[in-house]
Amino acid sequence: MRLVLLALIAACGGTPVRATDEIDALVRMQAAISTEDPQRPDLDFRLADALGKRHDPREVDAYHAILVNPHWRAYARRDEVLFWYAHALATHDRAADSLAVLDELIADYPSSRYRADAFVTLGDAKFERGDIDGALLAYQAASFPADDERGWYARYRIAWCEFRLGDTARAATELGAIAQAPSSRSAARQKLIAQARKDLATLLGEDDTYARADAFYAANQFCAAAPLFAMVAVSGATNRVEAAYANVLATLSCEHLNDGNPDVATSATPQLIPESWQHAIAAMDLYLAQVPQADERDAVQFKRARILYAFAHFAEAARGFRGLLHAHDAELAGYSGTLLLECDVRGNAAELATDLAMVCAQPGAKASAVAPACPK
Repeated sequence: MRLVLLALIAACGGTPVRATDEIDALVRMQAAISTEDPQRPDLDFRLADALGKRHDPREVDAYHAILVNPHWRAYARRDEVLFWYAHALATHDRAADSLAVLDELIADYPSSRYRADAFVTLGDAKFERGDIDGALLAYQAASFPADDERGWYARYRIAWCEFRLGDTARAATELGAIAQAPSSRSAARQKLIAQARKDLATLLGEDDTYARADAFYAANQFCAAAPLFAMVAVSGATNRVEAAYANVLATLSCEHLNDGNPDVATSATPQLIPESWQHAIAAMDLYLAQVPQADERDAVQFKRARILYAFAHFAEAARGFRGLLHAHDAELAGYSGTLLLECDVRGNAAELATDLAMVCAQPGAKASAVAPACPK
C-alpha cells in the first residue's frame, strides 16, 4: 500500500498542477488507501484543504469524515481539523454548527495552538449575530504572544464591543492603545493602526476629549488628563500636536517628575528605568513621533536623552544628544555635545572619535569645556 501511495504522490508531483487536477489526484489516492491506514487522515486533510481553497462545499464532508472515523480519534492534528471544519461550516452558511465545533475545540483542547484563533473566530461570529456580550468574552479569552498581529485584531474588536455596549471611554482607550502599537512591516498591522486612528477620531468627535483633558489639567488632576491628551494626540485631530505636548507635561506632573532630572547612575551598566520615568519616555516618544518640527521639540528630545543618560543607557542617549548638536538653542546644543562625549567615554567608546570631531566643529566649541580635547 505504501508503494501505491508513493507512486501516486510522484504522479501528481514535479510540476505545479491546477487545483482541479490536485483534487482529482487526491481522490484517486483516497480510493487506493484503506480508511484504517495511518497515512489516510493526512491525505484526507490535504483533500479538504484543496477543496476549501476552491470554496467547494465538499470540504465540509471531507473534514467531517476525518472527525467521525473511529480509527482516527487520536489523530495528532484533530484540533486543527476542528478549527478548519468550523471555518468551512461558516463559509457554507452553517453558522450555528460552526459555533458548536468551535466550542468543542475550546473545551477539548486547552493547549491547542488554535484555541486563541478559535476564540477570535467565535467572537466574530457572535458579534455578527448581535451577541455583543458573548463576543466580548470570546475576544478577551483569546491569548496571543506579545505583539502578535492576531492579538492586536482581538483588541480592536474588543474596542468595538465596548462601544456597542455603550462604554465609549473604554472603547477610545483601547483604540488609543492600538493607534500607538509598535511599528511593523506587516500590511495588516499598518491597516489596523490606520483604521484605529480613524475610528478614534470619530469617537472623539462625539465628545470634546481635549476640552475634558484640559479641564482636568487646570484642576491639577494630571493623571486623569494625560491619557485623554494621548488619545487626542494619536487620533489625527487638528490639535494633536498641542495634545501630544500637553500629554508630556501632564505625565511628568502625574509622576511627580517636574522637580528635576534623575540622579546619574555611577555604573556603566544600563540600569532598570523606573516605571514612572518609563511613562515619561513613552509620552515624549509620542510627542516626537507626532511633531517633525516645533519650538519645544529640542527641549523634549534633550529631556528624553538626559533620562536615558542618567540610567546608563549610553548608546541610546548618545543618539538623542547627537541629534541636538545643531539645535537652534546654542546653549542646548553645547550641553548636548558635552553629554554626548560623556556617553561615549562611559559606555559608547566606539563612537568617541567621530562624535568628538562633530562636537569640536560646533560654533563656540573652542571656548567650551570640551576645548582641551579638540585638535588645535
